[in-house]
Amino acid sequence: DTKVPDIGVASVVDEMKEAADFGLAVEDPTTQTGAKQDFVQNLVDDPLQVFRQMNTYTLMVAQGLSTALLITGQGGVGKSYNVGRILSAYGKKGKDYVVMKGRSTIAAMYKFLYDNYDKTVVFDDCDSVLQDNDGLNILKGVLDTGEIREVSWNNSRTVNTFGCETHEEIEAVLEKYAKDHKKIKADLVPSYFRFMGSCIFISNLSAADLLKNAAMAPLLTRCNTVDIQLTPDEVITKMEVALPGMHIYDARGKDIT
Repeated sequence: DTKVPDIGVASVVDEMKEAADFGLAVEDPTTQTGAKQDFVQNLVDDPLQVFRQMNTYTLMVAQGLSTALLITGQGGVGKSYNVGRILSAYGKKGKDYVVMKGRSTIAAMYKFLYDNYDKTVVFDDCDSVLQDNDGLNILKGVLDTGEIREVSWNNSRTVNTFGCETHEEIEAVLEKYAKDHKKIKADLVPSYFRFMGSCIFISNLSAADLLKNAAMAPLLTRCNTVDIQLTPDEVITKMEVALPGMHIYDARGKDIT
């Protein structure tokens, strides 16, 4: 579990400077003005340390400084809400980030990762992908720490794309296969691709629960991790902070705040 002793805008900037040393173009929140600056400052000034840590790590993913974040623990305390606010402030849903909620087969997860190979992919309450050894092996490839993150699923239902080096090459192979075999291209799954995005996992399970599966340990070495376990007093503190900015919706999705 990675711990940050003093979370704030300065720590995000330090990470950005380190990334810049490797030629990465990243956005410094302290150069922002007005609403954007206030937004970032409010996130990293959260009264609870664990939420300052979670918000900072999410900012790092949103700004391209980190490729993986695992958020575990107590439900109903704002994990998904905070992640969604940050990602929507730095990108557009469907274009820059996507969300998978609920149970997923490993095959569906693999296809979802391919279809969104260059986006931030959020798995929200999608614990099935973290509890299956095949799924964990795929995710280890997706979150590899090397320059090139290669992922493969080789079986009779996938189209052979080994040897392809770019997404465009893979798409050309799938296009040709669909034409030659009278298939729908959108239904085809490549046997190999390179993932260039990032992942955020949000789970109500605790880190201890997930680690009961030994295969989970290697994945944790590839992620920043936050485990949220609040006391009753901390839950009240969090509610006091969150309520002024929250919206309430009825069963049809109408804002009734």
